[in-house]
Amino acid sequence: MKQSDAQTISKLALRASDDLNSILIELLEDADAEKIAEYKKLIGSLLGEIYFSILRPIYELYPDLAPEELKTNR
Repeated sequence: MKQSDAQTISKLALRASDDLNSILIELLEDADAEKIAEYKKLIGSLLGEIYFSILRPIYELYPDLAPEELKTNR
């Protein structure tokens, strides 16, 4: 994968993560405790999948693309 493609995919995946977090915040305002737990589990699974299947492989290939909050000490 070219670095320019990796950068585009990274930006889109991070935007999707932000959107999922925004959805969760909106859902929390009107949901009961049981629904909140369901939403958190579902959105948490999606966020994990985005990170482990998309972002992590990109950042392993191009560490300089990783946002500071996602960089690890190596």
